[in-house]
Amino acid sequence: MAINTTEIADFLRSGGLGDYVEKILPFAKSCIRLHASLAENPADLPLGSSRIGGLPDLPPNMKWPMRNGRPCEFIAQINLSDAAPFDVERLLPQQGLLFFFFDGLFYEDTEPVGHQFGSEIILYYSGDFAVLERVPNFPEALDEFQHHPMCSLTYRSDWMLPTYGSVAAHKLEKEVFNFNHQNSNDVPHLVKTYRQLAETSVPHEDHEKHHLLGHPEPVIQDDALYTASMVQNNGITEGYAVSGDLMLLLQISSDDLPEMMWGDTSSLYYCISKQDLLAKQFDKIICVHESH
Repeated sequence: MAINTTEIADFLRSGGLGDYVEKILPFAKSCIRLHASLAENPADLPLGSSRIGGLPDLPPNMKWPMRNGRPCEFIAQINLSDAAPFDVERLLPQQGLLFFFFDGLFYEDTEPVGHQFGSEIILYYSGDFAVLERVPNFPEALDEFQHHPMCSLTYRSDWMLPTYGSVAAHKLEKEVFNFNHQNSNDVPHLVKTYRQLAETSVPHEDHEKHHLLGHPEPVIQDDALYTASMVQNNGITEGYAVSGDLMLLLQISSDDLPEMMWGDTSSLYYCISKQDLLAKQFDKIICVHESH
């Protein structure tokens, strides 16, 4: 199974970009869309099932992660065997669980930063599901606004084109249309056509934007991969270059069901290098919190 290039090509031709299909196709990426549904009875969800919010199912030797003396808030639990059939590029581990956490009070630190960085943000478990135990309660020190209602998840395969504001979109516009946004304010018609078309290919509502892999969908024209690249390089980077093989692992957007609001209808982006993902190494994850 591979990304549906025929469908993408037809989409581009329908939007008047038929002459540029072959040049644009390499910028398309597959992704796995996540749809959240509020769990009417959270206790009925099987141990190890995929979810956003609620309480995680941790093995006995895995503790709730802490950061700077405070508990992180639980964001999502991904059952990788459920996601595997939708991973057309086979980038994710095929089995096990990924637990995503976030230090939502990082802004209270003496020297706050716009990102989180550390092995405690993502936990990976590949052992026996029979030993999993649902954590009975949220940590006492976790504020109530960080307690999110449990939502079950379903998956579907999708494809994405880079949208305006992303590093990949800037690269596409330069290589395909010979347009450098840094040197010109006069946007050519073909570039405007591409931008409008790319926007129609992604979900409109924030709660539909949750996804694994693929491109980040910037809400405020600030690519998470660019920010994560600066973190990797201690703030030193040039232009809109993204270092190494950095990629998006998970985007969780604002969603009323799990009562998650990131800034003003923005998103969390968990970024990782492709090399680390394929090696199942999650100790260098970078979480970017986008906010208006």
